[in-house]
Amino acid sequence: SNSVLAWESSIGDQFQRLGEKAGVSGSGTDDESVVTSIASVIEFVLGLLGVIFVILIIYSGFMWMTAGGNETQVENAKKIIIRATIGVIIILASYAITWFVMEAIESF
Repeated sequence: SNSVLAWESSIGDQFQRLGEKAGVSGSGTDDESVVTSIASVIEFVLGLLGVIFVILIIYSGFMWMTAGGNETQVENAKKIIIRATIGVIIILASYAITWFVMEAIESF
């Protein structure tokens, strides 16, 4: 439960820093730090999605290995693997687009 609390406080800290850098708390800031803060939040979310992908692959692999000849369970495991792979491709594409946009914004 301590790791959950640390994770929640880490998310809260990131959003608080993002708010401070965006000027919500009244502190002035420059554009580069705002872009950096937004990029770090996006990077965190994409990393979290990557962890979910790994968990889905492990779960579906476990389902497949313990199917014991049950074709329905094997088909469900295959569907989860295919959908998780499509999801990670979308995540990687969104990361590439985000990186490109952030680089373009920083060059201004």
